[in-house]
Amino acid sequence: MRVTLTLVLVAAAFAVALIDPHGSRAATARAMASGASGALRIANSSEGRAVLAAGGLRPGATVTGTVTVGNAGQVAGRFSVRPSGLTDTPGAAGGELSQRLQLRLTDVTTSRVLYTGTPAGLTAVDVGDLAAGETHTYQLTATFPSGADDNDYQGAAVSFGLRWAATAAEPAATATPNTPPAPTAPAPTAPKAAALADTLGLPAAKRCLGTRLKVHVRTPDHAKLVSAKLRAGKRTATATARRPTATLSRLPHGRITVSIQVRTAAKHIYRASRTYKSCAKAR
Repeated sequence: MRVTLTLVLVAAAFAVALIDPHGSRAATARAMASGASGALRIANSSEGRAVLAAGGLRPGATVTGTVTVGNAGQVAGRFSVRPSGLTDTPGAAGGELSQRLQLRLTDVTTSRVLYTGTPAGLTAVDVGDLAAGETHTYQLTATFPSGADDNDYQGAAVSFGLRWAATAAEPAATATPNTPPAPTAPAPTAPKAAALADTLGLPAAKRCLGTRLKVHVRTPDHAKLVSAKLRAGKRTATATARRPTATLSRLPHGRITVSIQVRTAAKHIYRASRTYKSCAKAR
């Protein structure tokens, strides 16, 4: 199996596509900048030009692209990067590259690794502060790891962008001696893994499973559901806002680990998993 990897930079944003040789073009993306005062502007070294293209990519191969992004404005800014426009087309056997492709985003200037993981797991990443006139070089490495199920990804395609944003910091407020500091609200704590699995709709771990598992997907804090995916080994099932129930069928005998990934309209991603015993008779 061979695929083609194309990495394009458009308006200070990486755009990466791992596609079949007869697949579609890479997604486009853009940069944003906003400032409380002064002028803040993002600059990049490869405006509108492809920075990486590799044909005939095989499982086990790695490709790398770099770009220099800087603060071309007059004030310091807080920079961040987040995914944009992820499109995933499963292979003939259901393999999804967004779950398999391994990414590594590194700030080469500071030798700091910003992200490692799959495209599906990538959320907003805080890059840090850049002073006016300061530039950093960033490297994106994409690895297509080899595995026993490589054939599942034949014809699969994934495309997404990495969009850079920068915001100028507001001047710090100076408290007068007669003005007590405003109380700080405690930061919300993430739910424990077991509680999150319950919240997303997975049944209790003490339940044994037959050959089918039907899950009515829920979201934390009544957020609007966009999509959800259940997985048990090679078995997968999906749910949407219109059809929030997903059913896994032909489950294997023995211990079964079921994972769930839920996406909401607020672009939040929640993941949980739970292991069950099978109560189905072995065939």
